[in-house]
Amino acid sequence: MNIKNLIDIHLGHPFRGKIKESPGLDTLVIQFKNVDPEYGVDWSDVTSSEVKGRFEPKWLEEKDLLFPNKGSTFFSALVKGIPKGKKVVASPHFFVIRCTNKQLILPEYLNWYLNQAPAQAFYNQSASGTIVKSITKTRLLEMDIPLPPLVEQKTIAELYKTTQQHTQALQQQISNNQNLMGQLAYDIKRRLAE
Repeated sequence: MNIKNLIDIHLGHPFRGKIKESPGLDTLVIQFKNVDPEYGVDWSDVTSSEVKGRFEPKWLEEKDLLFPNKGSTFFSALVKGIPKGKKVVASPHFFVIRCTNKQLILPEYLNWYLNQAPAQAFYNQSASGTIVKSITKTRLLEMDIPLPPLVEQKTIAELYKTTQQHTQALQQQISNNQNLMGQLAYDIKRRLAE
């Protein structure tokens, strides 16, 4: 099914110039540096900033998807864990994707699919630019997506979540091992220098 029949998509909030940090406000701005395809949004580093504009901001909701519209790689990240009492927007470097027909598609399944090889092939064919690639909303809305039954979508989404958690645990173990080996080298150097 064509994705345009399943989602609403818009650019993140337009800012004039640099996003200025304003500590203590209840409005947050997610920037590219805060989002990872494996980990999602790193809320600990999201900027508190004044959100102004001619129109009411389109606040993010749980289970919206963030999709960078330019860069060397395209991916989707599921928004979850919005801090209580905070209103959040994405910077204009993102498309914000919201599932509008949850009787046909689960946001978690869409997030999974947008990060898989068939979608990546679509982005590679659709992106323009040589150094910094970009993809348009119009082109993104031309993507077709397979729609298994919701029960199967849920199973796929749960499997994806489990594999992400497993990958994160392995990456943490690799980091721990590297730190251990580095510390061992310093210990040996210090001991033999005495």
